[in-house]
Amino acid sequence: MAKRTVRCKKCSGVLEKEQRQEGVCQYCQLKGKIDQVIENIKKLSEESEDPDLTRQLEELESMGSALKRKREEEEVDMEIEETKPSIDDVVSELDDNEDTNNHSEPKKLELGDEDKKPDLDLVKNETDIDDSEYAKSLPQDWKAKNVQVGFGSIIKHFIDPSGRRFVSRIDAIRTLSKLGDREKDVDTLRSGLVADGWMAHPLLPEGWYAKSVCKTGGNNSFRFLTDKNEWFIGIRKAIRLINNSEEYTGLDLENLHTFFGEYSSFKRGTDENWMDGDEYLPDGWRYKICHGSNGDYARVLSPNGDSFPSKSKALAYMVKNGHDEAAIKKMISALVYDGWVESSFLPPDWRYRKCKSGRNEHNFLSPEGEMFPSRKTLVAFMRSSEKYNEEDISNIDALKGEIRAKWISDRHDWIEDDVTIPPGWKIRYFDGVKANKKPRKRCYILSPSGAIFQSRAKSLQFMIQNSHPEDQISYMRTQLERESWGCHPMLPENWRIKRKHNDKGHLFFTSEGLILSLKNALSHMEQASEKYTAEDSDGLVFVAKGFTQQLTKQNYEWLENESVPPGWKVREVPITGTFVREYFLTPGGVQIGGRVKTIQFLLKQGLSLTDPEVKIFQSGLTNVGWQEDIDVVPSGWMKKQVIKKNGKFKFISPDFKEFHSIGTVYHFMRANNYPVEVINKVKVHLDVKAMLSNKRMPMKGNVVRTYKWQQADYLPPGWKFAEKKFRYGHNRQLYLTPNGLLLQKAVLAFQVMVDEGVGDDYLEHMYLKLKQEGWEEDSNLPDGWRLNLDKKHFPESFTDEEELEVIFLTDKAQLLTSSKALKLLTSSEEFSENHVSNFLSLVDNLNRGSERGWKEDETLPEGWKIREIDLSFKTDRQVMSPYQEEFDSIFSAFIYMVNNTDRFNEEDVTKMKAKLLEEGFEEDEKLPPGWRIVRNKRENLFELLSREGVLYQTLNAAQEFMEGSDEYEDEHILEIEELCMSEVEAYLNNRVITNPGFGKFANGLASETSPEKVKKKKTAGAKRGRKRKHAA
Repeated sequence: MAKRTVRCKKCSGVLEKEQRQEGVCQYCQLKGKIDQVIENIKKLSEESEDPDLTRQLEELESMGSALKRKREEEEVDMEIEETKPSIDDVVSELDDNEDTNNHSEPKKLELGDEDKKPDLDLVKNETDIDDSEYAKSLPQDWKAKNVQVGFGSIIKHFIDPSGRRFVSRIDAIRTLSKLGDREKDVDTLRSGLVADGWMAHPLLPEGWYAKSVCKTGGNNSFRFLTDKNEWFIGIRKAIRLINNSEEYTGLDLENLHTFFGEYSSFKRGTDENWMDGDEYLPDGWRYKICHGSNGDYARVLSPNGDSFPSKSKALAYMVKNGHDEAAIKKMISALVYDGWVESSFLPPDWRYRKCKSGRNEHNFLSPEGEMFPSRKTLVAFMRSSEKYNEEDISNIDALKGEIRAKWISDRHDWIEDDVTIPPGWKIRYFDGVKANKKPRKRCYILSPSGAIFQSRAKSLQFMIQNSHPEDQISYMRTQLERESWGCHPMLPENWRIKRKHNDKGHLFFTSEGLILSLKNALSHMEQASEKYTAEDSDGLVFVAKGFTQQLTKQNYEWLENESVPPGWKVREVPITGTFVREYFLTPGGVQIGGRVKTIQFLLKQGLSLTDPEVKIFQSGLTNVGWQEDIDVVPSGWMKKQVIKKNGKFKFISPDFKEFHSIGTVYHFMRANNYPVEVINKVKVHLDVKAMLSNKRMPMKGNVVRTYKWQQADYLPPGWKFAEKKFRYGHNRQLYLTPNGLLLQKAVLAFQVMVDEGVGDDYLEHMYLKLKQEGWEEDSNLPDGWRLNLDKKHFPESFTDEEELEVIFLTDKAQLLTSSKALKLLTSSEEFSENHVSNFLSLVDNLNRGSERGWKEDETLPEGWKIREIDLSFKTDRQVMSPYQEEFDSIFSAFIYMVNNTDRFNEEDVTKMKAKLLEEGFEEDEKLPPGWRIVRNKRENLFELLSREGVLYQTLNAAQEFMEGSDEYEDEHILEIEELCMSEVEAYLNNRVITNPGFGKFANGLASETSPEKVKKKKTAGAKRGRKRKHAA
């Protein structure tokens, strides 16, 4: 006989034998008890309005959800773990609560019910709070108790000296506030909110408090208490309250968003699940492993608490917000841990990876962090951008072949531990055939990213262009000798030389990874003059003329003296004049050119700066021209004059990094976060071109990556411009100087032009470009000065200063911060005290957030301001009342004052009427006293303004008004008609003179613009002002 199965009436779950009589499973019974307790607490919460009861409701609802999940799990397993706590005990506890909760409804305490005890049906236990520190948060002689309610939750009750009980601190604050005579107690209780976990914060509106609700964050992670003792949960409700109330300003709303963002960032920053990522992420960044539907992945966290789901998203954020180049490079390098790999067929710093969704397709990632889901979308993007050419697009197809080749290459036997390649790389040797049919040994080299190269030189180019680790690059460079590349002491650092296959000339492998002929190498040095000296060029020519690699192996007259450590040798080679170059021979027979290069060699071998050998070489630096100059560089740095270039110096840092100009020192310090005072000390010694020396045209392999450069008449000879297109239709104009400086902002081009002394015609055009990038003149600035408030147009040298809100451009093309501009104004005899006073007034207004352009005017009523807007073809005037009401003209302000005489006195109205002269309203002897006439306004020949403040656009309308008024005589009507007819006559006569064919109008025909034909417009009493909700 089959076993009978009985199911629960509510959830249809299988019932145990002892549950069949009730027909309901134990979980549904317990769920019912929980629902009953929730209902009781909701009633208590509605009456007491205690925010802490909300937390109890959340706990109970979570418990109900947990029971449901447990029931579902048990339905699958059909077994109950015996180690679980007895549910009967919990049911019994809930039964007790239910019995007590059904006795009576909770009752809100009222002051004055001294003999009544609170109806606390849910209270299970209460104890006094004896903490002396906590007692300081209470008024004198008050007490506080910890009260345990259902399921172990603890809340606080407060009792005043007369024994009245309040179910929460907020309940006490609200009740006492209504009385009006207990303000001192209310203030003490409110300030004591901090003891209960509430926080006051300068970013919250005045009188507000906030308290964290849960650890998970989100829009409901805060409860708020306002200055009127209203409370609610969630940032959205707080925003809605501020938006719907006129008591709060736009600044309050902005500050609330900032508070929420800072707190969220802080919570993430203190999360212990985030791990230190300094090994492969930029400084201060962290990561944690998360579990997703497609497998585990790593989220990353910025130093300021911003969280990103992937490194590619973090990279896009860093590029958009102008993080320093070194940090961006490190984040790009870390992309490999997310599966992103490099390819020589992609532009520099691009990556690709296999789609995670399993499709036979690849994603592509730009250096700016923008991702393209397929080759098709990538090609479409490249075709729409002038940054990429047909070669780049064709390389995408070649990349497809490389990916296939990589798959195929995995089937070959690659050698992983070959000593001629860096760790992680692979090599495969095979027999090839030369062009003359002779056999030769060849190899394929496989990079860790899967890119394949046919020589070590090509591999090294790829490594340099893609910023591989310096130790791997150095190792691969040492292996170039296997392909007949040789070093030479007269070549610049990390350069190599090789004779061409036909023995006609040489090829040079540069430190930047370029392979160049002698001619192109010399041209390259000239373009990179901030890095290479005339001495380097001379050495290049000298080597190419016959001082080949074999000469390096000849025996020289090596000397041993006190300037080198024991076992070392030295020799000197005259260069020019008194200049000599030192060469050193190690005990192992390695030849090194230069004392600084030798110290660098020792440091790479693992020696420290304090090692005796390093100290000996360091002590001889002054003998070869190196010297300190603390007026230019910090203590510990040294400089040396460059041969054949008077006034030019190269520099070394205390750890013996070498810099070929003061400009490269400046850019190094900026990139490595040197103190601002140190950077500024170096900066004062730079000219404009040195400061921009890192703005050379970007390189792609051996080819200069180009834009569509064009010449223009408005640019100096040799200058070019190009339009750089961005997404969503945004364009930017770039400038290229004759010597190859790529300038991405008009202000930088303007600086270089001024430095080169170009003609005024070119500078006048650049002023228009400056205006397009936010550079504005201001009446408070000296003549020719401009200011810019738009940070996206700030030059990069100013973006490091986070608090910077404005920069200034002088008439001599200097870019200055507020402090430096003030220093110039006060220290130069060129400027007066008035210049300084006006500048300080401008800066003060900017700091207070005032709208620019408004200024006081003695001819306006007291408290009124005026702003003039230059539209090139005319000047508009706007005025603002003391009540922050703005009017688009003096006339509209005057009409508003006339129609609101209860707010403005007669003297102010008279002053504003006199101001109308600036907008063309004139008096005339033929007009009645107080009247004005304005000529050629809008489409009318003339308009008439009465002393009553009414504007008449036709003579007939004005006469009808005068005839119906006892204030005017017949003489006034006749004189105003005579005045208007003379205006018409003058207009017609002028038309006849300028257009003889128009003579018919002189015979009395009505003009098309005759005042009688113009339709009357309703303007009297019209208020054209608009009141701003928030005053500046």
